[in-house]
Amino acid sequence: MESLLTAIVAKKAELDQLRARAPGGAGNLDHTTDLELTYTSNAIEGNTLTAVETTMVIEQGITVAGKPLKDHLEAIDHFEAIGFVRDLARSSAPLTEMAPRDLHRLVMLRSSPNIAGSYADQGRYELTDAGRHASVVSSRHGRRRPTIHDLQRGSRKIE
Repeated sequence: MESLLTAIVAKKAELDQLRARAPGGAGNLDHTTDLELTYTSNAIEGNTLTAVETTMVIEQGITVAGKPLKDHLEAIDHFEAIGFVRDLARSSAPLTEMAPRDLHRLVMLRSSPNIAGSYADQGRYELTDAGRHASVVSSRHGRRRPTIHDLQRGSRKIE
């Protein structure tokens, strides 16, 4: 275990030296990662923009002929929501109920503003080996616990 910790400390020192040589390199990596995450996440949800088109929409603010406006708006919303998550991760403040609601609001802000940040008005169900059941009731509070699926989904296909 001690040798593992020593190796980790050495690798961290090496990484810090490399960061000093390329200031802004981590920011470039974050930006590229955020673009890729935006593209892949939206593609899973049925967005028709390609990776290159997603990058152009976000970086240059263009629209792609023949592509739905909603796809463009989803890409912009998602990219900005990732920045919000990065800010949350860097913050020392504790997470509150508002963090997932604010994240949901950002993800849906332009593409589905009527449901952005709002709780779902329908019940949610959990699929278990025994079948489909209503969301779990919290015995501690005597009421159903809010879960991330309690937020409105819009056209998302999450089950």
